[in-house]
Amino acid sequence: CETLGIQQRFYETLILDYLTFNIDRHLGNISVLLNSTDYNIIDIAPIYDNGLSLFASLTDIAYLDNFINTKSPSFYSDFAYAAKIAKQHLPNNHNVEALINFKFDKTQLGDFPLDRISVIEEFVQTRVHQFLSW
Repeated sequence: CETLGIQQRFYETLILDYLTFNIDRHLGNISVLLNSTDYNIIDIAPIYDNGLSLFASLTDIAYLDNFINTKSPSFYSDFAYAAKIAKQHLPNNHNVEALINFKFDKTQLGDFPLDRISVIEEFVQTRVHQFLSW
């Protein structure tokens, strides 16, 4: 990553996965953008495949604690460990402070259960505070 100049974006991805509990980040969904003429790497691709973040595969939010304690990232061992490494490399350039009072725009949620939304908001806010305290 460092040689390619995409290290910061990779670390930002690790931080986002920590904050959103994305259990499906793997090497198959971390990509680079190539120059179509010479195939040189231009940049890391925008983050995609976040479909299993924010507890999307958890059918009953009442089991959140069990879910958190039994799930881990796909290609590294621990969310917090990876996020701490990322923070060391981006000590003042991660923008996590902007999420301190994270809330969803409830006008955009349709019929999504508000109790589930509240639990997810609280989880993200807790993760933000944990991250900033390291």
